Amino acid sequence: YRMVLGMDYNQVEPVFVQLDALNSLVISGRAKSNCHRVAHNILHQIQRNVFVHNSEVYVMDDAKRVLSDVQRLGCVTEYTTDFDRMKEIISEVYEEAQQRQERLYDTDDDAERRAMLDKLPLKLLVINNERVIKKLLSDKHCASELNELLVAYGDTKVCVIWSGYANARASGISSTEVERYVHSLSSFVFMDHLSNLKMEDVSLSTQRALNRPYTDDDAFVHLNDAYQHI
Repeated sequence: YRMVLGMDYNQVEPVFVQLDALNSLVISGRAKSNCHRVAHNILHQIQRNVFVHNSEVYVMDDAKRVLSDVQRLGCVTEYTTDFDRMKEIISEVYEEAQQRQERLYDTDDDAERRAMLDKLPLKLLVINNERVIKKLLSDKHCASELNELLVAYGDTKVCVIWSGYANARASGISSTEVERYVHSLSSFVFMDHLSNLKMEDVSLSTQRALNRPYTDDDAFVHLNDAYQHI
């Protein structure tokens, strides 16, 4: 489940993300930055290695259907633009994660748990577009299940990709628990110049270190408390 996000400008080497170890990945940027392309790239990588990366992918798209072409990929279990169906999918994955955790903790043997996890498919939710994300998180039951899915069942081989996530801080009473948790993980791809990042503070020294000519195809990745320009 090790996916390439792009090529590091400084090190001239691929930048990877390990989906089964990272239960949440935010993709954010300018309004016209085509954040969905990152999710699109990840899904095609999963498909190319579908016999190695055993995955069940659920794609929740907006009315523009910018990810509609991934429906033909064998790794995509379901694609929908229907809000009620999205909530049902989240509930189904939530219940599956509960059952997985119960089975995993039936044994105290770590090696046996790892072997059990290795046999299970990665449950990957791809939620595309800021409006879709906000609508799902405004539903209290749905937001609660997403929060527990990430916080309580994050070790059950589940991952959520938030494509088109709002470039804003998660603070105050207006933000949900799941938004605050997602921000605390601080794992994201930002498709804009680093000086425009609002999700968290970036030191001037970091901005200077990564100050390279920026194009619309560039992005900044933040994983393991480090920034990389791709």
